[in-house]
Amino acid sequence: MKMFGMGGKVLSLFKELDLVCHQLCLELKHEYVQTVLPKPDIDRDKMTIYYMLFRMNEPQQAAGSYTKSVMVAEIGLNTHETMTCEKRTDKELLKQRQLTVLSGDFYSALYYYTLARQSNIELVKWVAQAIQNFNEYKCALFSPHVHFGWQELINEIKKIESALVGKIAHQLGFTHVVPYISDFFLL
Repeated sequence: MKMFGMGGKVLSLFKELDLVCHQLCLELKHEYVQTVLPKPDIDRDKMTIYYMLFRMNEPQQAAGSYTKSVMVAEIGLNTHETMTCEKRTDKELLKQRQLTVLSGDFYSALYYYTLARQSNIELVKWVAQAIQNFNEYKCALFSPHVHFGWQELINEIKKIESALVGKIAHQLGFTHVVPYISDFFLL
């Protein structure tokens, strides 16, 4: 698949994805946070699927911007996932926990900022709904009042892992691929 990049150059899909990933890394860079926390992981598989979903409906530049925005939301959710809950007394560990929460919030704010520049209100709504679903699935999973069998547990984890990407695929008209995406991200 060939696409046109800046200056009319033809880019392969892999080069386009590398460009999107590079731009995403630059947007995620925060000097102080990086002194305390590791660089956030970028799930290249999710990034590729997002990009392909958006690219089917949008020009390259918009697809790249939307992909970066949604990936920032994913990274915000993943960053909050790494926060520990056990009682800590060591000041450095407490500082690290606080920065984990703040960096997750920073990524979430960056997501809204990035989409606001694109003026895509629909995408903001979709991601907000997906994040709400993600949070509800997580609450159900950890609720002391709910007991899952193995198959139910796997299905709940599958819903959590694919909440955002499944919602985007569905909203973009690719509902038929959502089960495959969900299974893929369960791995």
